[in-house]
Amino acid sequence: TLPLAQTATLNVNASNAATVTVALTGTGVLPTYTLTPGPGVGHNFGNQAVGTQSAPFTFTVTNTTAGGELWLAGNPVDAGTFANQFVASFTGGTCTASTHLASTQSCTFTVRFAPTTAGAKGTGVLNPGARVGVTTAPGAINTGILNSPVWGSGI
Repeated sequence: TLPLAQTATLNVNASNAATVTVALTGTGVLPTYTLTPGPGVGHNFGNQAVGTQSAPFTFTVTNTTAGGELWLAGNPVDAGTFANQFVASFTGGTCTASTHLASTQSCTFTVRFAPTTAGAKGTGVLNPGARVGVTTAPGAINTGILNSPVWGSGI
């Protein structure tokens, strides 16, 4: 079960002194976060002319880990069938591809709809399509990715 208790031994060797051994123990914190708007809500960009980009829509990622950091690894990503119709990026300089958010801290990123062909793109409540999310640091124990749907129609 999580969080996981860990133990280790630190050995300090010096050429002019005896070896010192120190026992180390600790318990990992399970990182948690929210993405707003979150799963099942997302954002409808409406109609957008093919070959143009919509105004940006802002998403917020908040670290809800009690007493722990959330490390972001990489930029916000669009995934799914129509991922290439949306552009996601961090905004405002408060969040980057390697941000460490302390407990209760937030940062924002934007998504723009940029259809390359006409027709419905993305996802509604019941249809697969595109979604936006952020990833946590590789190898970190986490609760997974919170995805938020995005959709619109190229005209």
